[in-house]
Amino acid sequence: MKIATYMRVGNKNQLTSTGQENRIPTPEELAADGHNVITLPEKKAWLYIRHSVPISDMLQAKAIAELDAFAKEMGYEVIGKTVLIGSQQESIEELTRFVNTEPPAQGADAILIQNSTAISRKYDEVKEIFDAISDKGVKLLFRDGGDEMFDDETPTMSMGGVML
Repeated sequence: MKIATYMRVGNKNQLTSTGQENRIPTPEELAADGHNVITLPEKKAWLYIRHSVPISDMLQAKAIAELDAFAKEMGYEVIGKTVLIGSQQESIEELTRFVNTEPPAQGADAILIQNSTAISRKYDEVKEIFDAISDKGVKLLFRDGGDEMFDDETPTMSMGGVML
């Protein structure tokens, strides 16, 4: 069995003195030579932002940029975004509708949110949405790390400070 690793790297130092490029074979060429080529799929993310009141374009762009940077840091390709100006109830309805589409979440592997209050200020409502999204095979990740409170292995505190 032949195994090869494909990485595309290129710069001027790869040129020989005769001007010939030290070419790296493509995955297709490696497969044609009998190598087993495995291509890892891109992880896709949808950005979700909710504000209860209208905000300036500058603040909205900042919120989107922060989530976009978080997506890249987590290794996700951003495939779309939802910016909702509305109440907690509208947020819950929008996320429920969004996750119940086919494919769920427009084909995203994860929905990235700034923090849990973008869904609701009530723990039970956030937990319900978190579970519904997870049941569809989509991750719900909070930029502030709040998704850890729904991890069964993480001891969490309820809103009142009592250990669950």
